[in-house]
Amino acid sequence: MTKTEILQAWYDQAWSRGDLSDLERFYTADVTATGVVPSLPLNRNDFQDFVAALRHQVKQIAISITQAVEQGEWLAARIEFNGCCAATDAPIQTTGQVMVRFKDGKMAQSYGQFDYITLFEQLGQLPQDTIAACLAGQGLTWR
Repeated sequence: MTKTEILQAWYDQAWSRGDLSDLERFYTADVTATGVVPSLPLNRNDFQDFVAALRHQVKQIAISITQAVEQGEWLAARIEFNGCCAATDAPIQTTGQVMVRFKDGKMAQSYGQFDYITLFEQLGQLPQDTIAACLAGQGLTWR
């Protein structure tokens, strides 16, 4: 399998199907993932809680790799995230990027960026046009 195919298989199994039974198939024991949750690096076991928390709010998740570049032990990929809001069935669509270093066919290190603002706007947890409001100097009011 190519690095792109391994990453897509991870998205399909863990995110789309919610099957986290064999993380060791995809990740080295000492994997670190930076950027998934800003300022909080995740290890292999942390992914179970993270995936479960997001799948609680978004159903019918489908992640597709729209562009990918493989170079040596590295993969850089742009992803498209689609699903439905669990509370309202409203469609969810956002994007992200990830850079992954592979070791022995497994993900050993990753750096990701994900458009959480758009996600949480679509889930109704942030107001629409959050970025525009913040750029205009507005503050956000918490519920």
